[in-house]
Amino acid sequence: MVDIRHRSRTGSVYAVDEQIDDLEWYGYDPDAPTPTDDGLSTVDVDDVDLPDVDLDVITSHINPLAHSDSFGIDIYEKALTLINQRM
Repeated sequence: MVDIRHRSRTGSVYAVDEQIDDLEWYGYDPDAPTPTDDGLSTVDVDDVDLPDVDLDVITSHINPLAHSDSFGIDIYEKALTLINQRM
């Protein structure tokens, strides 16, 4: 049996007991160039200082893990409104 992963060989024989997981090779391209680390794979976020607003007050009124149909924008707006009211 010839497998696509071994196409450069003339043929490839697998033992009957050998199991090959197709998901392990999903998206793998041996001929593709190796990705370079351009620094865009990580993000550094600075801590936010909230003057005159206690974080416990915010979390007691707003659940940051609540369900959101707008990717958390509605939760953010509620928190921003609460902060502006407290300041």
